[in-house]
Amino acid sequence: RGRPERLLITTMPVSPTCIRPTVSMGDSGTREDDLTQGITDVVEANNVLREQMLRGGQPRTLLEAWQFLQEKCCMIINSEVAGLNLPK
Repeated sequence: RGRPERLLITTMPVSPTCIRPTVSMGDSGTREDDLTQGITDVVEANNVLREQMLRGGQPRTLLEAWQFLQEKCCMIINSEVAGLNLPK
């Protein structure tokens, strides 16, 4: 039951767009809310990692891409987790 591979998150639930509305920026237009942007970052980071793996990327590059993906996932799950490189 307590196998390490069962601790890997392979899917993330995503809330529907109706509860993550676009944010109005006044005269500057609109932008996506923070949650939608975070989900976009996770998808893009995952795609970069997958592409590097398919191309046979260097272990260091793969590790950096993996760590970046993990940070993006943590930001969605709990943005207050210790040790994250938060944007300033």
